[in-house]
Amino acid sequence: MTYLQSLTALAAPLLPEGADWQVAAYDGSLLCLATENHCMASQLRYLQHHYVGQLRQLPELATIKQIRVITQVLPKPRTASHHPLPQMTPATRDVIQQATGWIQDQQLTQALKGLATPNKTSYPSKSK
Repeated sequence: MTYLQSLTALAAPLLPEGADWQVAAYDGSLLCLATENHCMASQLRYLQHHYVGQLRQLPELATIKQIRVITQVLPKPRTASHHPLPQMTPATRDVIQQATGWIQDQQLTQALKGLATPNKTSYPSKSK
């Protein structure tokens, strides 16, 4: 266990619950804490004087005068990979083509015809 990990273990019970606190640095008077929880970081900043008093009770942190809180940036979520859809069967294309004869809406008819056209790579432009 490193020095900062041991300080984290000592300080964690005295810090607000609901955040995974880590001691990032300690220089004798300044204790730097890191968390991913922005709400808890704000709470600790607001109540800093209260927590400084509590942490001073620990012999290892007796000289603390100030707490600096940093929030770690979470990595962006990965985008889901989408696999191409299977090709439409000729029977399905025929059913869609037949359905266009029963529909009165011209835009919907155009959209269905575009859907039933094999290897269509672009969508028809919207016309009003």
